[in-house]
Amino acid sequence: MLTFLQTIIQLLTTISQLLSTLTTMPALNVIPLKREEIWLESFDVRRQFKISERTLYRRRIEGDFEARKIHGKWFYLESSVKSHFE
Repeated sequence: MLTFLQTIIQLLTTISQLLSTLTTMPALNVIPLKREEIWLESFDVRRQFKISERTLYRRRIEGDFEARKIHGKWFYLESSVKSHFE
């Protein structure tokens, strides 16, 4: 039982060290956002600009809209979508 607890303590110490290393590392692949930028969800873009899901997908693939996928959900930069429809 004692060796089991010692193993747990060693694992927790290792995890603690790894976490402290991660918090001091610079973030990777972070996209700086300006405060005035507004990102819209797919549904909002389709509703506001009256386009289909397929059209939105095609525009994203063609690079017409600036888009980011966050946790499985697509977001579009409002200014890039508006400039395309103006």
